[in-house]
Amino acid sequence: ARKDSVSRNFDYDYFTAYTRTLDALKEMQACIYRKNINKYIIAIYVSEKDTTPVGIFFKETGKDTTQIEVSSPSSYARDAISAKLFSALVENPVVPEPAVKP
Repeated sequence: ARKDSVSRNFDYDYFTAYTRTLDALKEMQACIYRKNINKYIIAIYVSEKDTTPVGIFFKETGKDTTQIEVSSPSSYARDAISAKLFSALVENPVVPEPAVKP
């Protein structure tokens, strides 16, 4: 684990967690400057005006669970981004399609 990071587990497979995180960051108007789905990372600035860097790291903890870790040299940026991101991921759960359509 990264020193002083904030992490939380979500009931999403990795691809879903990654794409939903990108969607939430765009909603928050964060400035995404690096993303690499193969390296389990998204790097952002808090906004276009606030260039405090924040790293978002992903770890598959199961078939349908992913740990999302938020790290930043700024505890304020880390806490603000993680709070907004984690609440966005919890508030908009993925509704699974019914296995058998009527």
